[in-house]
Amino acid sequence: MKIKLDCKLFFSAALLFDLVVLISLLIKPLSIRSYAEKNNKILRLECSLYDPFDPMKGRYVSLTFEETKGLLFDLMIDESILKNTEDDKFKYDFPLVYAVFENDEKGISRLKEITLERPEELKLFIRVPAHYYRNTDEFVLDVDFDRYYLQEEYADKLDHMSASRFKELNPVLELWVGKNGDAIQKDLVLSD
Repeated sequence: MKIKLDCKLFFSAALLFDLVVLISLLIKPLSIRSYAEKNNKILRLECSLYDPFDPMKGRYVSLTFEETKGLLFDLMIDESILKNTEDDKFKYDFPLVYAVFENDEKGISRLKEITLERPEELKLFIRVPAHYYRNTDEFVLDVDFDRYYLQEEYADKLDHMSASRFKELNPVLELWVGKNGDAIQKDLVLSD
């Protein structure tokens, strides 16, 4: 009798834990979306096709973004970011930086500044890991939104499209940006 009760208690606790995890996975994206729509925090990045099909992961399109990397002298970099990069290493990892964007006249987001300090809330920014490569003087943001899942009908068309033809469609990945700089995908927009 006691063993049967212990099994039911263990099963109930495991089920409750699974439900809490599932609910928390749903709440965060919904709160980011709600905040972004309410405060007009939508990042629009021009992208290009990197790898149209991955047989192991499914119908994802790998995307690259020019705005997530740049030569150091082209970017407004907070000098405190580079204070610990004086040794002979070629690559330096930064756990989290804030990338501040501004929208141009076409509504495309352009990288304006990278800082370790959290920007004021009115600015459009994302919080991401970054890497600095001393040999090329390049600063690269390590974004986690570089793969976009396509529906089957669109994926087949894209599989047979060249990268140059894809670029002609002016692809733009739209992201909802949350209060703390977390970003989730909204849409991949193509225009002919």
